[in-house]
Amino acid sequence: MKNHKINITFACFSLHQLTVSSIIRKCVDEAIAAEGIQIPCEINVLVTDDNGIRAINSASRGKDAPTDVLSFP
Repeated sequence: MKNHKINITFACFSLHQLTVSSIIRKCVDEAIAAEGIQIPCEINVLVTDDNGIRAINSASRGKDAPTDVLSFP
């Protein structure tokens, strides 16, 4: 039984959103299973570009630069 929620948001429209969403969900499901996580959890994934991640970095970390991944507890 899956007891986690996966929210996927795309900053820009893409014709591949359905395919990408499916791949992201599968990866997250597999990671949760591999870690043996048994408690309900919520995972939020934002698919964006360098400008989007740069804005998030600037607002939340005070760093005016893009990065590959951001993770928040």
